[in-house]
Amino acid sequence: MDQRPEDYAHLRETYRPSHADFAYDQKYGYRDHRGGGRSSARETLSRVIGGALAKLYLQNFKISILAYVSRIGKIGLPDGFVPNGQADIMKSEVACPTCKLQEKC
Repeated sequence: MDQRPEDYAHLRETYRPSHADFAYDQKYGYRDHRGGGRSSARETLSRVIGGALAKLYLQNFKISILAYVSRIGKIGLPDGFVPNGQADIMKSEVACPTCKLQEKC
């Protein structure tokens, strides 16, 4: 592999957009600006593939999984809210049914 940690020096004080380093730092109090660890895309890829294969396997047993974001900070869905299905969830940029980034739920 051609790993060059010095290529990431400019990110030492800056969080990368669309990367998990900010969330990981907030949750665990640790941040590797070089992009390694559990927040790296290479690490995440195997988890996503494993989950997708498990979801396909469970279809053989008529088991389906429906997941969505119910709260982001102080903005959230009302208690007891039940989505109308996957299509309802995926209408939102953040997988939160009936919620758009421009409006509060």
